[in-house]
Amino acid sequence: MSQMRFFFVDKRDDRLEKLGCKLTILQMLIPWEIFRKKLECLYKNSPKGGRPPYDCVMMLKILILQSFSRRP
Repeated sequence: MSQMRFFFVDKRDDRLEKLGCKLTILQMLIPWEIFRKKLECLYKNSPKGGRPPYDCVMMLKILILQSFSRRP
């Protein structure tokens, strides 16, 4: 397996942007952090113990991407 290089991520993002990838477009258009305060209120009463929850903003991004994949 080859090692990931330092600038690989930059090149990948540039290539995806040229292809019109929805991920890069969403990242540029939506200020995700404005949703954090409201989303963290949902996790306030989560049970103690077990694995810590995923980041709430990341989960929102996942749900939005899933909705795109379900459309024909």
